[in-house]
Formats: sequence, structure tokens, C-alpha cells
Amino acid sequence: MWIRYGLIGLWMLSIFLFSHQPASSSDKQSGFFVAFIEPITPDADGNLLTFFVRKSAHFILYFILGVLVFNALHKTVPSRRKAILISICVVFGYAALDEIHQLFIPGRSGEVRDVLLDTVAGTIGIGVFASIQSLRARLALKRKM
Repeated sequence: MWIRYGLIGLWMLSIFLFSHQPASSSDKQSGFFVAFIEPITPDADGNLLTFFVRKSAHFILYFILGVLVFNALHKTVPSRRKAILISICVVFGYAALDEIHQLFIPGRSGEVRDVLLDTVAGTIGIGVFASIQSLRARLALKRKM
């Protein structure tokens, strides 16, 4: 059980460290991925690719956070629905705190749209994981019959 919560803490620390980088460092990381994608999409606008890379990073990070939080909570919270709701609240709360944190980092800004994107990504992660868990449980029941 503690391993599950430890993974959440490590993942939150990772998100914090990415967010704690000044804009110049963050731009270099995004630029690396944009340079990788540009040859595949030669007609795409560089600013649009940068936007896509940055928002994809948000989506992936918070999708995984949602999965980790729900994975920990669904074992300890008696109600599945409550575990889902608490997981979404944790993702939302951390996304909001992360954006507030970025207000204090040189060249970075806190964006409400990023909080919304992060929350949606985490919610999708929770939904996917919860659906997989339900499917596995149904398949296990069928095998027993």
C-alpha cells in the first residue's frame, strides 16, 4: 500500500521539478521535441508544434497522476465512486497548486487552461484505469463460472 502512495509522491515531485525550471530550460526541452516532430510535419507552424508539445506533456503527466492516485485510493476507499471523486479532486488540487507555483518561476506563468487540461487528463486516466479494472473483474468472474 505504501508503495502506491510513494509512487504518487515521486510523480508529484517529478511534475514539480519540471514546473520549477525557468522558461529558458523549459523552452529547450520543448524545442528538442519540436525539432524531432518538424521533419514529419514540414508545413506545420513552429509555434503550433511548440504548443502541441507543451500541452501533450501536461496531458501525459496528469493522465499518469490520475492513474496513480486512483490505483492507490480504489484499494483503500470503500466506495468506487468516492475513490474516483477523491482522485479527480487530488488531480485538480495538484494542478492548481502547480500553476500557482509557476507564478514564482522566472519566465513562467500560471494558466487556468492548464489546470483544466491537467484535470481533464487526470480524469481520463482515472476513467481508463477504472474501466480496465472493471473489465478485469468481469473477466475474472466469468472464468470462475
